[in-house]
Amino acid sequence: MKAERALIAVALVCAAAVSGGPATGAAISGEKTGVPIPVLGPTVLVIGPPMEQAGDVLRGIGDELSDQYTVVRRELSAETTVETLSRLLSEVNPRLLVLLDNSTVHLYRAYQSAQPPGTSFLPAVVLMTAFMEQTAAGLQNLAGISYEIPAVTALVDLRSVLGQPLRKIGVLYRSGFGAFVEHQKQLAAVEGFSIVGRVLEDGNRRKALKRGLRKLLDYDRVDAIWVLNDSSLVNPELLARAWLPVLRHGHVPVLVGVPSLVSERLEFGTFAVVPEHRALGAQAAGLIEDIAENGWQVPLRHFLSPVAVEKILHIGLARTSSSICDEKLHEVDRVIGGERKEP
Repeated sequence: MKAERALIAVALVCAAAVSGGPATGAAISGEKTGVPIPVLGPTVLVIGPPMEQAGDVLRGIGDELSDQYTVVRRELSAETTVETLSRLLSEVNPRLLVLLDNSTVHLYRAYQSAQPPGTSFLPAVVLMTAFMEQTAAGLQNLAGISYEIPAVTALVDLRSVLGQPLRKIGVLYRSGFGAFVEHQKQLAAVEGFSIVGRVLEDGNRRKALKRGLRKLLDYDRVDAIWVLNDSSLVNPELLARAWLPVLRHGHVPVLVGVPSLVSERLEFGTFAVVPEHRALGAQAAGLIEDIAENGWQVPLRHFLSPVAVEKILHIGLARTSSSICDEKLHEVDRVIGGERKEP
C-alpha cells in the first residue's frame, strides 16, 4: 500500500508540473485555431509538450523579441507525427524553430530524416532538453542552451548550506552515460568531491535501481545521492517503487536536476540548481538574434550554458539528513518544506 500511495503522490506532482497553457503577450500566439497571428516580423515557432516553466521561457523570449518578431507557440504530444509537424511548418512558415523537451528533438530528428538528401533545414534552438548535446547529435543547423547545470556547481551550493561535510557523492547511470559522468567526476574533483558512479545492471530496472542505491548507501557510504535527468530512470513508476522506498531510509541529501522533484508532496529531492527559466528565454532570444544576423544559419554547432540559475532547497528533508547553516540560507532562491530562520 505504501508503494501505491507513493505512486499516486508522484502522479499528482507530475500533473501539477504541467503548464496550464502557453504564455500570452502582444507577440505570442497560442494554440487557438482561427485566431490571426499578428505579423510583426520574422516568425519564431516554439514547439513542445505542455511543460512546467515553459511559460516563463516564452515570456523571456517575448521580453526581448516582441517588437521585432512574431513568436508562435504550438503544443505537441507524444502522438504527434512527422506528417503533422510538416503541416504545422507549412501553416506557420517560420524562419526559426525553438524545440522544447527531448521528445520534440526526437520528432524533429525523424522529420529531418524523412526529407530528401540535400534538403536545407530551418535553424533550430533547443531548450529544456536533458543531455542536449547527445540528444541533438547529428541534427543540422542547430544551436541550443544546456539544461543540465554541472554537478559540481550544485554540490558547492549544497555544501554551503549544510552543517556537515559533503565529500562522496553517489550516482546511478545507464551504460551510455559513462562519458558524461566521467566528465562530471573530473569537474567535481577540483572542488574536493569524489563522485562514485555505479552502472545499472541489466534486467529488471526497478530491482537494479534498488540494488544500486543500497550499494551506494551501505557499501560506498556516500554523503549524498545525485540523480541524473534520465527519464528512463526517473519516472512515476520507478520513483514510487525504487527510489522512494530506499532513499526515505537513507538519510542523505538527494540532488536532482528538475524543480518538480523538489516537492513537499513528493518528498524526494533535497536540492536542485536549475536554469532560471525567464532568463533562459532571454538568453535564447539573444541566440536567435545572432542566428538571424548570420543569415538564418548556425555556422557551427553552438551550445551554450545557462547564464542564470535558481537554487531550490527542501529544507525539511535537508534538516532530516543534516544540520543546516541558517546564515547561508540567503544564498538559496526558493525554500520549501519549512521556513527560513533569518540570521
